[in-house]
Amino acid sequence: PNVSATAPTITCAVPVVTISTTATPANVTYRWVGPGITAANQTQATPQVSVAGTYTVTVRATNGCTNTATVTVVADQQPPQGVSTTGATLTCAQPTRTITATSTTAGVTYSWTGPNNFTSTLQTPTVSTGGTYTVVITSPSNGCSTSATATVQTDQQPPSVTAQGGIVTCAAPSLALTATSNPVNVNWAWTGPGGFNSTQQSPQATAAGVYTLTVTNPANGCTASATATVVSDQQPPQLTIPAPGLLTCNTTQVNVTVQVSPTGSYTYQWTTQGGVISSGANSATAVATAAGQYAVLVTSQQNGCTATAATQVVADSATIRGAQLAPKAVSCFGRKDGSVRVLSVQGGTPPYLYGIGNNALSPQMEFSALAPGSYTLNIQDVNGCEWSTTFTIGEPGELIVELGADTTIYLGDVIRINIDDVVNFPGRVVTRRLEPVEWADSLGRELRPLKSFRYSLTVVDSNGCRASDTRLVVVDKTRFVYIPNVFTPEVAGPNATFFISARYPNHVTKVKSLLIFDRWGSAVFERFNFAPNDPTQGWDGQVRGSKGLPGVYVYYAEIEFIDGETILYKGDVTIMR
Repeated sequence: PNVSATAPTITCAVPVVTISTTATPANVTYRWVGPGITAANQTQATPQVSVAGTYTVTVRATNGCTNTATVTVVADQQPPQGVSTTGATLTCAQPTRTITATSTTAGVTYSWTGPNNFTSTLQTPTVSTGGTYTVVITSPSNGCSTSATATVQTDQQPPSVTAQGGIVTCAAPSLALTATSNPVNVNWAWTGPGGFNSTQQSPQATAAGVYTLTVTNPANGCTASATATVVSDQQPPQLTIPAPGLLTCNTTQVNVTVQVSPTGSYTYQWTTQGGVISSGANSATAVATAAGQYAVLVTSQQNGCTATAATQVVADSATIRGAQLAPKAVSCFGRKDGSVRVLSVQGGTPPYLYGIGNNALSPQMEFSALAPGSYTLNIQDVNGCEWSTTFTIGEPGELIVELGADTTIYLGDVIRINIDDVVNFPGRVVTRRLEPVEWADSLGRELRPLKSFRYSLTVVDSNGCRASDTRLVVVDKTRFVYIPNVFTPEVAGPNATFFISARYPNHVTKVKSLLIFDRWGSAVFERFNFAPNDPTQGWDGQVRGSKGLPGVYVYYAEIEFIDGETILYKGDVTIMR
């Protein structure tokens, strides 16, 4: 017989194929051999197999003749290749993301499944739920599939945030809002009353109300909110001052009391215009002893808020309310010629009696012979009502002349007499007198007095106050004259000549004469009317043209000084050779 066989390709879509045979003549029997042949299909004309390989069929005709045919069954069951997936992370800033699957096999199809019954046939679907997503990738050419997974992470944890406000008061009109967050690296956004907004963690708030804080984690965009309440305690105290009593000559003081609500701890400060606070200036009740306006400043120690109130203390018009005085200072320092005169009295009923200190009262309105100082004046009206006030008798500063300390100068020295800047209050001086008067023409000039003298300055101010000072200038007439007692004519130098020296040449007018005698009384040298300190005017040791013998000689020198006095100096001098 004739026989042939064919078979399709095994795929994932067609995992079982039928091998087809054609045999002539008909009515043949079949026996198959191959990897997919079993006892059940080995005699079938068209067996179904699921295993690729070589299959051989033997056919037998009715006449006993046989023939064989071979067919190869090919399998194409390779799944898609090069499969990979990419997951994602969901955040508050990105609540949806895409996941992706890829394959190097062309034309594949995708089938995704995931949390919450998620399905998609897109290669890159969009997801909004974290979890594991499975994709089945199918090749259209053979229907083979493979699967893979993609993980979607979630980072959507909001930050943990707390916020706290506080109380604003008059003492502390602003406060810092406080906030904490976990994590700490967040963005802060405050909103509040009056359009308040801030990006600081702890901004300053002044208005009462609810403040909302929103924090954002920049890592995932997640936010959280909290609120802080600022309460205002800025209510000032409420003050009431009941009308104080009336001041009379019998009621010399009244209480001025402020009533404060609500009950609490307060400080008080009373002041007055025209009145007198004798006590209680820092308490709720002040004691007033004179008519005038009394005001109080009350401060709450709880919130620092303040309030003021004022009232008027009135004195009975029949009561002495005051007096106008005209005190007069003493004329000069240390005198007791001050006075005071009462010009007018306000209130009370005349006639009045007056008295200073503890002295008896009298109608006398002027008091004199007062020393400098503070005094109390007492006034009593005809009804016996009394009123007291204080006044001060002033005193001008002491007028002082200071010429300077007494001084000593040497004869011929220069001194300058000056009376400028010697009075402590020069603007008060109206007259001045210098004694002796002849020195007036010498003021400010350089003088060389020849004898000691004393001068004084007396000044008088506009009140007749007098001050003076005296200064003594002593002229020391010590004669600084040097006459040697030995000289050496043979040795060059300052001792080669016998001559007269003066420490201060200007103290000496001239040497009137210098006479030198030997031991027998014979004159050996003489010189007249010459200046000191000049060796050329001295004796060189020559006696009548020859060298004088060594030995002792006697000298007489008349020296006239600038004060007109002539002094005779005598002694001996020795020539050494």
